[in-house]
Amino acid sequence: QPCPTAPTSYKAPRHILWRAVPADESLPTAGPASAEAGEIISARGGELIVACGGASALRLSEIQFEGKQRMPARDFINGMRVAAGGRLGT
Repeated sequence: QPCPTAPTSYKAPRHILWRAVPADESLPTAGPASAEAGEIISARGGELIVACGGASALRLSEIQFEGKQRMPARDFINGMRVAAGGRLGT
């Protein structure tokens, strides 16, 4: 792998997270403080925000199915029918 990545899963055996940045303060009301690590806080348009430990969250922007091409979060949300309340996990 040319850069650090993070493996995870969601309705499929394995995905690789390629790009993510800390989510800003304008999170939805059901934000990271009330969510468990790995819980999807927001999944609409091209925005995919996942709760992390310590009341923090990541905004995912590039994801890859194992053995496939990388894709933007928007394509992942639409293709996997991702919804808030779902959960990423290893």
